[in-house]
Amino acid sequence: MRATGARTPPSPRDPTLVKRFPPNDNGVLVSMRDRRSAALGVCLYTASSPRALAIQRAAYWAVRAAGARVLPGSSSPLDLPGDDATWSELLEQWRSAIGRVEHVAVYRRRQRHRVGLTMVGLGAGRPLAVLKVRDEPAGLEREQQALAVLADRSPSTFSAPRPLGLGHAGDWWWSAQQCVFERPHTPVLRAPEGLFEEVGALLEPLTVPLEPPGPGEAPAHHDLTPWNLRRDHRGRVWLFDWEDWRTAPAGADQTYFAACSRAVRGTPLPGPLAPAAVAHYRPVVEERMRQAEPGDVLDAAILAAFDESAR
Repeated sequence: MRATGARTPPSPRDPTLVKRFPPNDNGVLVSMRDRRSAALGVCLYTASSPRALAIQRAAYWAVRAAGARVLPGSSSPLDLPGDDATWSELLEQWRSAIGRVEHVAVYRRRQRHRVGLTMVGLGAGRPLAVLKVRDEPAGLEREQQALAVLADRSPSTFSAPRPLGLGHAGDWWWSAQQCVFERPHTPVLRAPEGLFEEVGALLEPLTVPLEPPGPGEAPAHHDLTPWNLRRDHRGRVWLFDWEDWRTAPAGADQTYFAACSRAVRGTPLPGPLAPAAVAHYRPVVEERMRQAEPGDVLDAAILAAFDESAR
């Protein structure tokens, strides 16, 4: 995310230096203020390949022991979008909702067409919340709605973060949710039995009033991927990033999850993918590929999985 205003660290009186992790990626800006903050920043990165997971685990323990200074590359001041007045208002709202945010680790969204930041807010030496900042409220409102339903109904095949608040300051909207990862986590490549069906059932009270499913349609998470379905260090499965839930062709979540698992780890496809779901996702992935950074091959690999299923 490129700054749109003055350079504004989370605490205006104490500018924060950060390092990039991984060093050649747009992933996470890791705080250099203390070891715990830096280690939590490393955990923000949703690594999926075996090599990336090994590097992340090594970086996590190295940073826990010696701080972010051990990461390769040079440090730089943290740039955040907006001006001082907006960030002062955001910090005040966050203090009311989750406690005093003293500094943050920042994840920069990998798709250039998706504006905003995802951060871990830290205070008093502990993680307070995952904070999302966007230029429009719709996705954040949808996610908070979904998380509230999930907190009330307690899914059996996965866990989800608790919703902690929603608000806006200036031109920016924010939401807060429970920070669930304090150590590196791994992608789930084969979903627990019944997960897709449970996701649809849990979303039904939200989707039916807004987008009644038509013939051959059902409620869907719509971004159910191995980088959003994660297993923590205790073995618990978490599903997050609920901003995009909607009505979609039946089997949409299963189809997209299978194609993404194939793309990131070569996981065999479970069988022919639902044609209507493939047709639904294909233009989305093609458009994202057109806007991708040079060298980003993920979307091409997802399309290749779609093509493989059709053969």
